[in-house]
Amino acid sequence: MKQMLQICCKNNNISKEFPIGSSLLDIYYGFNLNFPYQVVSAKVNNRSEGLNFRVYNNKDVEFLDVRDSSGMRTYVRSLCRDIGRALGCCAYMPFLLRTASGTFDISEAHTIAELKELKEAGELQSVVVPVDEAARHLPELRLFNLSEKQRTLISNGASVECGQAEPGTVYRLYLENEFMGLALRDDSGLHITVWFGKEK
Repeated sequence: MKQMLQICCKNNNISKEFPIGSSLLDIYYGFNLNFPYQVVSAKVNNRSEGLNFRVYNNKDVEFLDVRDSSGMRTYVRSLCRDIGRALGCCAYMPFLLRTASGTFDISEAHTIAELKELKEAGELQSVVVPVDEAARHLPELRLFNLSEKQRTLISNGASVECGQAEPGTVYRLYLENEFMGLALRDDSGLHITVWFGKEK
């Protein structure tokens, strides 16, 4: 018998059961939603995900079409093509300015010229972003008081038991205050999938 999870669709306030590991696209079809425009992504517990994202535990899901700014970010490259098709002509994008990527926005960006000036002034380090900031959209998980054996296991990519981590969730993992990388909790336990710790 397949294990099931509960999905609450915020678009129609209906809850349904789906097999664990269902993609958002499967879930979208399962709710028989009728959008006037193409659905391009969904908010899963208020975090935007693509339609290939798979769900492993109970979630609230809100599907987004091209009218939503969160959905548009996943769709803008092909929007010109579709407008051209609708008008019966060719269409292309002569210029694209990315104003945001993940949790970063353009106000945090610097030009090459600005970086050169900062380097010459010995101030380049002031604008260098710590590597864990690139994953600040992911939930943080800090582990304290691990045994030496547990530290060795998780540092070598092995799984350890971690009851505070939610299954199917990717975390920014810290061993106390040291950023180790990205870690996933699955059936085998918690293990690092992308290593950013110190060289072993």
